[in-house]
Amino acid sequence: ADTVDGISLGSEDTAALFRGDYFYVAGTGSAPYVSVFRIDKTAKTLELTGQSAETGSSKGIAAAGNYLFSQGSPTAGEYYFHVWNMDSKKQPELVSSVELPAYAHDLRLYGDHVYLSLDAEGLMVLDISNPEDPRIISVYSVGSSVSGIDLQGGYAYLGLRDNGLAVFDISVPEVPVFKTSLSGGSTYRIK
Repeated sequence: ADTVDGISLGSEDTAALFRGDYFYVAGTGSAPYVSVFRIDKTAKTLELTGQSAETGSSKGIAAAGNYLFSQGSPTAGEYYFHVWNMDSKKQPELVSSVELPAYAHDLRLYGDHVYLSLDAEGLMVLDISNPEDPRIISVYSVGSSVSGIDLQGGYAYLGLRDNGLAVFDISVPEVPVFKTSLSGGSTYRIK
């Protein structure tokens, strides 16, 4: 398990995000959690300010406004997208969950949408214009296991575990348009 200042951050299935004076971690340790750390830049320390045991393993995390978004797998075969209200840095509140058809390796936030790389399913887009009521608006199968995602300039780039890279035009989130693929071996993370 990774540790910071002697505080366990969980297993390899964790995701972290810096935002302002806070550091957020979603993942699993002895129990699933979202942890909030306050960063004291003067003293160069991290202070655990809040923790909630609800999410499961996670490899992606994003934030917008007072909301934090993560994907989780509390037990084998169960996969979820979670929305947390972060108004209280001491007690993150799980406000919504959406069941997913496959494990989400990663997620990216773009405007009012979250884009997920789903293992055996492909690309999934959720509308989060109302963060407490996220809605699946599209799923696009790529015929290969998807292991990573990044967004740039109106395009989604999906890492294909066995086939390289797939590129989608996401200018209309409800209808992602496949543009091209590049083969070249396994692609696990895209940054």
